[in-house]
Amino acid sequence: MSGTDYSHWLPDTPDDGQDSASEIEDNTETDPNEDDHWLPTIPPQDPNQPGGQIVDIGVVGVTFKNRDGSSRQEAIKGLQEGEAILLRREPDNPHDPNAIAVDTRDGDQIGYLPRHGFADEYAPRLDARSPPTWPGHVKKKMGGYDEKAWGVIISIEIPPESA
Repeated sequence: MSGTDYSHWLPDTPDDGQDSASEIEDNTETDPNEDDHWLPTIPPQDPNQPGGQIVDIGVVGVTFKNRDGSSRQEAIKGLQEGEAILLRREPDNPHDPNAIAVDTRDGDQIGYLPRHGFADEYAPRLDARSPPTWPGHVKKKMGGYDEKAWGVIISIEIPPESA
């Protein structure tokens, strides 16, 4: 995806101090899920290919603070492209029972997978895993200049349904 313009995934406002974990899903002015054209298409699984499909996904909720008050923006600022991340299920999330959090290798949360097309579809696969996690890595960091918030694209391998 070299040369791809990811700027439409970048939030326009700096961190607003919100402490809720996924209120971005309820904010239609900044919710990228309201405009699903930006979601990548996941090709069908090739039965002859080992493993799952590799998908690049824009992390949502990056401008919100975590429940513990820590800054997702600060965590993203410290990330390097290629750095490991971990997807973690959050079944008790009050905003979305299918929530899938995105954490750094140090355990700092940087946001969530988009609800529509990802979390709603892949939460059951994560729930079937022990522990309910998937690895991935930082594909690209954006922003952080001219009062733009940091944004991040992650790359994950979607496991086959039997995984």
